[in-house]
Amino acid sequence: MSTPVSRRKQGVSMYYTAVTATGVLLLLTACGSDGASEVTPVHALKAEACTVGEARDTVLHIRNLDDFEWAEVTVDLVKSDVVYQGKFDNIRPETERPSEAITDPTRFSVDDSPGSTRLNPIGNRLAWRAVLGNFANLESSKIAIATPFAAEWTGEVHTCQ
Repeated sequence: MSTPVSRRKQGVSMYYTAVTATGVLLLLTACGSDGASEVTPVHALKAEACTVGEARDTVLHIRNLDDFEWAEVTVDLVKSDVVYQGKFDNIRPETERPSEAITDPTRFSVDDSPGSTRLNPIGNRLAWRAVLGNFANLESSKIAIATPFAAEWTGEVHTCQ
């Protein structure tokens, strides 16, 4: 025979079990697998960044070694521990069209430099930005694309063969 005290302990125990189970259920619902679908995996690109020339006459080649066209391309170049970024609409595979030399280093800049402003009060141009002076002595590069899927490549910038 159960006593009123033992029935009360059973009721309290069942209450805590129900509250705990409800809490765990709410936690699992709130942290469900929906968040995992928002993470886009980044694939590896087949690429090469290399230079030809010396000193201020150095030119850069970004080579797409994949068999598909890259679109919405962002290229980061590291020189003296500073990252300069350039954007390109697309880069075709080397098998379709060999890479053309990029001769203008000012296409690469540090837009978030201290003191930089994104909009000029007179127009839509940058009022000031740190630009890359030349392609000599580049340390490394990172190439990222958004289309046809998110992918990236990171490596050293070496002399073209």
